Amino acid sequence: NAWGIFQAGCAGVRNLQNIEWFKPMGEKTKEEVYAYVPEGLRRLTWSCRRPSKDKRGVPAPCGRCIACMSLKRVRGELTDAQIKAYRKWSE
Repeated sequence: NAWGIFQAGCAGVRNLQNIEWFKPMGEKTKEEVYAYVPEGLRRLTWSCRRPSKDKRGVPAPCGRCIACMSLKRVRGELTDAQIKAYRKWSE
């Protein structure tokens, strides 16, 4: 899991408060970050909390979780009504 990986990476660090975090996109919205990514790379990306496999056995996004819905929103694939109806937005 991600927390275990983080802890392993910090194993030699005695005081986590002295770590300097580098977040170059930390103040950007999802839309701004997405616009920054080159077009060709945008088409290759997806984000999903519950991926499944398609008919060929290739991992594919579920299309319904918060990560999938956020990406659909950023891509402009949702109507205003769909955005308002989705109750799980974390923003």
